[in-house]
Amino acid sequence: MRILAGGEDWTPSLPAGAKLNTRYDQRDVGLQICYVDISPEPVWNGAAQALSVASAATFGITFSEPIDPLTVMSMHSMVLTVFEEDELSFDDELLYFRHANLGTESTASYIDRQRGYHLEVDGNGTVASSERGGRILFGVIQPGPASRSFTLSPSAGLFEPNTDPFLQFSLAVRDGNDGIRDLSGNSLDFTGFVAGAPSLSNPDTQVTTVPPGGLATKYFSLRALSVDENNDGLSEYAGQLTYPQNGIISGRYADIFSRDADSSNEYVGSQLSVGPGIGIGPPYEPLVPSGSVLLTLFRPHDMGFGYLNPSEYNLDVSGMAFAPMGGAIADDQFDRFSLALGHAEVMPDEVINPQNGMPVYPNSGLDIAGNFDNNIMGFAEKDNLGQPLYDEKIVFDTNFTLREINRISAVSGVTMLPWPEFEQTYTWRDTNIPDSITGVNSQSIGAPPTNWLINNNYAAAIWGPEDAPSIAMPLLARFRCYPRSSGNEFGTNTFQVTQMVAASQLPAFRVFSAGGTDASGERHFVIPDDPSAGGTTPVGGFNTSGQQTPAFDNFVYWTEVDFVVRISRVFTHWFDMSIPLSVGSAVGMVLEPENANQPLGTSVIVELRGAEQVGHGGDPTTNPSPLTDASEFFNVFAEYPATAPGDVSAPSDWTEDFSELEGQNYRYFQLRFTFVNNTDLRTEPILDGFGLAWQWSTL
Repeated sequence: MRILAGGEDWTPSLPAGAKLNTRYDQRDVGLQICYVDISPEPVWNGAAQALSVASAATFGITFSEPIDPLTVMSMHSMVLTVFEEDELSFDDELLYFRHANLGTESTASYIDRQRGYHLEVDGNGTVASSERGGRILFGVIQPGPASRSFTLSPSAGLFEPNTDPFLQFSLAVRDGNDGIRDLSGNSLDFTGFVAGAPSLSNPDTQVTTVPPGGLATKYFSLRALSVDENNDGLSEYAGQLTYPQNGIISGRYADIFSRDADSSNEYVGSQLSVGPGIGIGPPYEPLVPSGSVLLTLFRPHDMGFGYLNPSEYNLDVSGMAFAPMGGAIADDQFDRFSLALGHAEVMPDEVINPQNGMPVYPNSGLDIAGNFDNNIMGFAEKDNLGQPLYDEKIVFDTNFTLREINRISAVSGVTMLPWPEFEQTYTWRDTNIPDSITGVNSQSIGAPPTNWLINNNYAAAIWGPEDAPSIAMPLLARFRCYPRSSGNEFGTNTFQVTQMVAASQLPAFRVFSAGGTDASGERHFVIPDDPSAGGTTPVGGFNTSGQQTPAFDNFVYWTEVDFVVRISRVFTHWFDMSIPLSVGSAVGMVLEPENANQPLGTSVIVELRGAEQVGHGGDPTTNPSPLTDASEFFNVFAEYPATAPGDVSAPSDWTEDFSELEGQNYRYFQLRFTFVNNTDLRTEPILDGFGLAWQWSTL
């Protein structure tokens, strides 16, 4: 497989003119630029002793056979660079291909040593001569007919990275197994193609741009070569990232697993297991023929999770099952039954006062009298239309038929009844919920609760009251069972629970409304979401004697929760654009591979946000800085604490639109990559390169 000069195959025509195609050969090394289709056509620049091309020029290459377009990328395999020639004045990374110090380097090595961005620091902070941007002119690559030709359109044109008089460009084509390949996976059969490099080309085949020179734009790129993109020994990335192979970043693998909150768990299993004849007995809720709303929760440690392990954050709930009493299931059917999941606003703390056996924090649990919605973390935050910014998510809403044959055995060995198949998953411990949205009410110790703190040798809570973010909060589950007009008004199935405090119904681990028949024989219905029928606030239910029951207790259902790793979030430290981003100066972003070329059902979501001020806080050569190291001090939400060295002014909200940062005096930006797996196919997306371009008017 070779590169062709002259574009597509030649077709004979009249003697008036013709275009001759020829295949590239290593003997043509001094004529490599002739194998690049530059449009508009370049002209000779005698003053610069090079070919001058338009600042908005495109660069095309045609191959002798069809190419796999997924292997052609502007930051990896078809790379336009701006280089320097003065070996005495510039670092090796900026010099042309195979300069005197690297006379035998490969094309891949040349591409990989290119500067993606530049922030030079010394003991006083940022060095003023830092270029901020990089030396790779990335952009959209458009494949031609039959996938044989490819044209690169640099996002921000041909630019001038500094103020010196020298300005030349070269186009590098990556060979080898990680380079451009044909549809059969074969690599290029030549090496060292860097068109325009002084080491290979005569002056008449070197490339500059039309006077007055390059554009005042900046190209910033990250290319996933390592966590340390600029070789300063510090990490540009932090979060839930993996390196599946060299030069590629991804999120976590699309794992699936289950966790049980039952007798096998040290916290649930150590309390009183409720069976027939114990207290009020096991509950019928949520399966009540007269209708019910059940709101309950499961704390991280109830399912065996800790609180400070980032690998346990951003977990999607994909299924759930409850343990039927005695492991038996009676046949039954419900026309409409749903489940909604969210983050709980509260953290019940069951620790008891040894003097009286009563709970120390009786009001730490669910709201026993207010609207069910009050228990959803962040529900009080509204958008411009008055709708909640953070709400529960309905994961199934369907009919439900119970059969004995549907029983399953949990990981713990407990017999479980699986709830209907989820129509969508829910991301729990979600770091997309800002850490400014907090839970755990004031009448508690904070999070985690006391017994976990004691067992893990913590002298105080990790997060104080009203200060716990999403990663600390319980999984909230609201079951809605819609009433049926006929049939037994009492349920036929009850569920195994643990009573977390024997001497009290508080703190509330569940609140509910349930229909039934009162002592006079009148039947009462609960209609979910109907405020006049117990559907929005807990009103309790009825026992088989017709007596009204309390609307709350501290029962924890024995539960198995299925999880999938669908979401992984990776963030960077802050970057300096040198001047605020003015209106109209955001050029755009390039993601490679683009989402259309990711594995089916996967994607990478790129977001950024701006800040007016980001400071080093001392000597950045010895101290971590928010401008140099993502692995120090940033929390899992990508926030930089006020107590850390340096400072970050109040950032904007995350956005996928670069232009939203314009005109707001934002000089600094931070990036966040969300990797979305296909959990059905167990596949993950990748990041090979990311580019950000903007206009910069003060060269």
